[in-house]
Parts: sequence; C-alpha cells; structure tokens
Amino acid sequence: MKIKNNRIMKCVITTFIFSGVFLINMQHAKADTTLTHNRGITIKTSELKTAKVIKAPSDSETVSNGEDSASRGAISKGNEVVNYAYKFLGKPYVYGAVGPNAFDCSGLTQYVYNKFGVDISRTTYTQVNVGTKVDKSNLRAGDLVFFNTEGSISHVGIYIGNGEFIHAPRSGKPVMVSSLCDGYYSERYATARRIFC
Repeated sequence: MKIKNNRIMKCVITTFIFSGVFLINMQHAKADTTLTHNRGITIKTSELKTAKVIKAPSDSETVSNGEDSASRGAISKGNEVVNYAYKFLGKPYVYGAVGPNAFDCSGLTQYVYNKFGVDISRTTYTQVNVGTKVDKSNLRAGDLVFFNTEGSISHVGIYIGNGEFIHAPRSGKPVMVSSLCDGYYSERYATARRIFC
C-alpha cells in the first residue's frame, strides 16, 4: 500500500473476516461487499480516503461486563421508549391529560409505555411503585425518574441518557427535555424505577 499526498490510499483487495460486529465509518469509499460463510465479509475497494474501524463487543465481552442477552434486550427496549417519547416534544401540558395531543407528567409516561405493551398505573404516586428501583448512578434510557416537587413524589419523566430526561413539566411548559443537573431537578430528585430489566 502506498499513500500519495496523504490524501488517497489505494488498496487492491482488503478482506475482513470477523467473528464479531464491525462498524466502519468512512468519509469516502468505493467498495463492493460480498458475504462469505456465516459471518465473513469481503470488502474490495479501489479508493479509500479515510477509514475508522470500531469493533463492537462480542457476546462473551458483553457478558463479562455484567450484561447478558436479556439485559441487551432491555437496553434496546429502553432506547425504543425514548425514541417514541421524542415524538411528543412540544405537546402542551394539560393537567389530567393522557395524550396524544396533550399530557401531564404521568399521562406521558403511561401513554409511552402503553405503546410497548406495558400497562403502568395512571399517577406519579402509583408509578413510583412499578418496576425495580435503580440507583441514580446506574440510570439507563427508558428508566422512570421521580421528583419531590410538592413535598412528596409528585413528578415523573423518562430518562433518555447523558443526564437528561423527557417530561411534561407543568402548565405553560410543553413536553421537553431537561437535565438532572439542573438546580431545580437536581435538588428534587427522589428515585428511579426500571421497567425493562
């Protein structure tokens, strides 16, 4: 292989046969791919400017990190919940509303989870008892997060990752994303519950 002007790398045939999953992020590539055997792919390329190859963990690596296939399924479901909840960003807050055109906080969580065949109770006061308790330091997408906004647990949202959650805050504030680090929510954070274990 020769690199000319640090811009174009020419390869005759590059073969990748792997047992795990590879993600290839290329700015520019011309390639033909051929599936070989059960898990091998041959990539023939004539022009390649830049390439970054990232190996996803194999099943054994994932299990060694404390996750099994059930955990991965739960994580996937949590991400689906979050993606669905995003559809309601900007919908107005209306006390007692259960969607799809308006929500209160627990109406939003109930509506979103119902889409995935999970029938959670209607109010924040009862939703705080569903699923399994999870530490704040171990939150993952799809977990319900609860707050003491009125002296007791009275507000709920759906954790979306990166310290943020989606919720229907109050009158005058539509469904939106907020941060757990925000002073108001940080001071009032109470607990979290995991629906998909």
